[in-house]
Amino acid sequence: MSKPDLKAIRERCEAATEGPWEECKEDGVDIIGSQDIIILEICLGAKLNCHIFDENITFIAHARQDIPDLLDDNTAKAEEIERLREVLKDMHFAYMNKDGENPHQFEIEVLEQYNALYPKEPTHEQTKPESNPRTM
Repeated sequence: MSKPDLKAIRERCEAATEGPWEECKEDGVDIIGSQDIIILEICLGAKLNCHIFDENITFIAHARQDIPDLLDDNTAKAEEIERLREVLKDMHFAYMNKDGENPHQFEIEVLEQYNALYPKEPTHEQTKPESNPRTM
């Protein structure tokens, strides 16, 4: 499977009629539209497999919102992966140039980034109640 062309997918989304799209049925006609614009109108008379047809109409109607949301989520994840790669490079550099008494600036920055991602969990003493009311 080839890698999807995310730029082309986003361009197609942006060129399409603005969403959200909605589905409705009027007089036996399935319509997908946005505000006062009809995007797709289907009149098949007696539909053979209505259940699957209705699911496809729902899929098409929601694609206008779902695809941009997925693209945004993908972009955010790609940015986070790149940031974590940079952190990993810094960690590797710090490890390879370790000086126990004088930590490198990279080590300090990595520790700060780690602490920002994973705030310290309370220790046993911090979570221990002051007194136990059941104790006599």
